[in-house]
Amino acid sequence: MRSIRIQLQNLPSMTNNRTRLVYFLLLPLADLLLMVLISSQYSNSIRWRVAIATVLVNGVSLAISTVATLLVLDNNQGIDLFVLANASRSLKYWYSKVITAFLVSFVGTLLSLLILVLLSAPIKLVLLAILLSIPLIISGIIVGITCWVAAWGLENPYLFSNGVSSVMVLVCGNLVSLNLYPAWLKYFSMLFPFGATIGKMVNNSVPVTHDIFVDLVWLIIGGVMYVIMRHRVLEGVIKRH
Repeated sequence: MRSIRIQLQNLPSMTNNRTRLVYFLLLPLADLLLMVLISSQYSNSIRWRVAIATVLVNGVSLAISTVATLLVLDNNQGIDLFVLANASRSLKYWYSKVITAFLVSFVGTLLSLLILVLLSAPIKLVLLAILLSIPLIISGIIVGITCWVAAWGLENPYLFSNGVSSVMVLVCGNLVSLNLYPAWLKYFSMLFPFGATIGKMVNNSVPVTHDIFVDLVWLIIGGVMYVIMRHRVLEGVIKRH
């Protein structure tokens, strides 16, 4: 628990009450309001499924950015080299990152859902969203770690994590069902482990098992890249000394 507490204290979003208010309330509400306003153009009432799906997407984005930030901060301090050189500490290290990112994202999602409940969102849909948020956040963490590994050593360590976050609305189908996408865009969206699970909220027909399969693919890709980058980083350290 101590390591997780330290991780939380290092996050920019947890610096003080003001940053917590911005990251966990103001920014999610602004994004939610935008999606609801766009959706309301096609309906005279609030489309709760779109609103709740948007909260889930924000939770995934928060998971990606949180785990990427934690890893980049360690990279800047050279902690990643210490972990590479001490394999016995690796499991505890990754456990603290995953748990911290999950807690931050899950709490952020719950807060946004609570606001929707206060606005009279259907309880049944909110409960479904809480259930769906768990695999979605885990998927976000997997994607976030893989994006960090891919950018390991690059001048911009957030290159890929920011890239994925920027297309989240597009690949998740929370505003427009994936069933209505052009074929090429639907196939592109299916490269990410989010759309099928979000689809349980917005009535997409892609089976949820698809996201589980894609999660495994991202894990394998991330694992292979980690092994390759690990050797490169260690070789670079040895050459410098």
